[in-house]
Amino acid sequence: MSQHFFNYKDKIKCTELFKLLQQMPKGALLHAHSKGILSSDYVLELTYMDDLYVCFGNKSIQFKYAKKTPTNHCKIQWLLMKDTRYSSRFGTKELKKKLPDFFAGFDLGVQEDVGMPIKEFLPKFLEAGKDLDYFFHAGETNWYGTSSDENLLDAVVLNSKRIGNAFALVKHPLLLEEVKKRKIANYRN
Repeated sequence: MSQHFFNYKDKIKCTELFKLLQQMPKGALLHAHSKGILSSDYVLELTYMDDLYVCFGNKSIQFKYAKKTPTNHCKIQWLLMKDTRYSSRFGTKELKKKLPDFFAGFDLGVQEDVGMPIKEFLPKFLEAGKDLDYFFHAGETNWYGTSSDENLLDAVVLNSKRIGNAFALVKHPLLLEEVKKRKIANYRN
């Protein structure tokens, strides 16, 4: 029988599996594609829920669903997540500065042939790149001469620390050499 999350969330915290996962780096999640979890639209929708609270600590961020403002374990103040979204106090750059061990950087991963290329956002990325690391997905196709090829170049120009699924990279030997020279990590699923 299904139950509301509030009815069993405290029981989960007592399980051996939960205790094991807490000991693992990043709570056992090192890398995940949102397609394997929840849609990004749904996750974004969750941040507007009336009962999602957030606490920004010195080196951590806590989230908690509650009917009333939580009163436990927050050194600063529990805030409604939907309200903090509108506050410039907790922008991306500020999160990176406040929580450098928690917040690694920014990733842009979309289906390249139907989305907008990186160059459409270049001015904003150049400005934000002074304070943020990038981990772009680019060149995620075996085709040649498409906008995903340009995304590869833009990812390198923007000093991406990692390029995900860069299948098209092998078709661009000079760019491949630059990726090696800059020691940009690359992986393929």
